[in-house]
Amino acid sequence: MILFRTLKELSTKRLVADQKMFAEIASMLFDYSWNLWQSDMRTILQSFAGLIQCIPSSSLMEHQVDLLLTCERWLLCTKIIRQLIISGNASDSTSAQVVQPVKEVCPMLLNVIQSFLLYYSSFMEGQPKFWDFTKRVCIKLMKVLVAFQSRHPYSFGDENVLPVILDFCLNKIINPEQELAPFDEFRIQCMVLIKSILECKEYKPSPTGRVINGSEDSLENRKKGISTAVVDMIKAVFPSERVILLCNIFVQ
Repeated sequence: MILFRTLKELSTKRLVADQKMFAEIASMLFDYSWNLWQSDMRTILQSFAGLIQCIPSSSLMEHQVDLLLTCERWLLCTKIIRQLIISGNASDSTSAQVVQPVKEVCPMLLNVIQSFLLYYSSFMEGQPKFWDFTKRVCIKLMKVLVAFQSRHPYSFGDENVLPVILDFCLNKIINPEQELAPFDEFRIQCMVLIKSILECKEYKPSPTGRVINGSEDSLENRKKGISTAVVDMIKAVFPSERVILLCNIFVQ
């Protein structure tokens, strides 16, 4: 908690020297925080799988208390990682430079969301605390994805990031599982992310033409190349049939 509060305070500094210092701190802390996040995540998912099959007992209750503490630590670590990636890296919307942690973290966040959703209905009756945690986590991780896309749109536009996440969000809206029907807050966040992607100005075709005799690696050329690739990805994931289905759902 102290680390998170400290990072949050440092991230508000606006002097160039302070921002440079925060970027260096973020770079040093990211690997440790990310490894801890992954380790706790594996522990939580393994424990969740065991909870489904366990018979209530005093030893199980003790284990659940420890597991809840791990869950809360993991959630706090999620906030730290978000802060490190959001504030520890300049937005790629101006530089078009890849922010590698975005490409590394986003697919994992999606996998974790999918894993936690499997326990949504299972925990609804017998495990209210873990059911509440599952709800909070899925919504929180979707909000983190929205924040990453908004802050680092070009890195989020990677072929291994944007298409799978966009497809996942569309499926949750167009073809929701019956057991997730009451989970409107999560579906709303899926809609928010879809809207953010479709309205992202960095993904719009550039109104300027190519500079004659310009460098092949110029900033504008890099931006145009990424935006063109993203537009193609969106068209592939979001064909006209899906557009019609989505519109019908919104009308209903």
